Amino acid sequence: MLMCKRVGIDFSRSAISLAKNIKNLILAEACFLPFRNNVFNLSYAQGLIEHLSFEDQVKVINEMKRVSYAVVISVPKKGGLLHLAHRIFIKLRLKWIFADEKYFTEDELSSLLADFTSTKTQEFFHMTLIGYGLQSPLRRPNTKDSETQKRENQDTSRYD
Repeated sequence: MLMCKRVGIDFSRSAISLAKNIKNLILAEACFLPFRNNVFNLSYAQGLIEHLSFEDQVKVINEMKRVSYAVVISVPKKGGLLHLAHRIFIKLRLKWIFADEKYFTEDELSSLLADFTSTKTQEFFHMTLIGYGLQSPLRRPNTKDSETQKRENQDTSRYD
């Protein structure tokens, strides 16, 4: 069984208070993650990148890369079902219930993770890009020496 420690962030105090039963949820800005370098095996963003300016997209992805060895980003696909529904709503002059968002092509999303050694794209309603190999391979559980494990437990213990 794979054991993992999860930490979630949100910039909204009200969202944090609504999710008070969720462990390891902290108030933070995605552009300025309050974690040391390479503390996580994986960073995941879904429902975030498409709402940001290009400059902030780059900042968030750079922060995700800084704190982890692999990055998974899920965004709405240009030409996908959500994009098509949005276009129909606009054409019919109906109110769209979601915030404005950018729809990505595979090339646009891949260019944001261009410095990874490997990327993989999967498409469904959303397009998900997995980038890995930036700093080093994924760390496997229970393969660290005891000093490294002790140090990492101390660094993330405030989120327990």
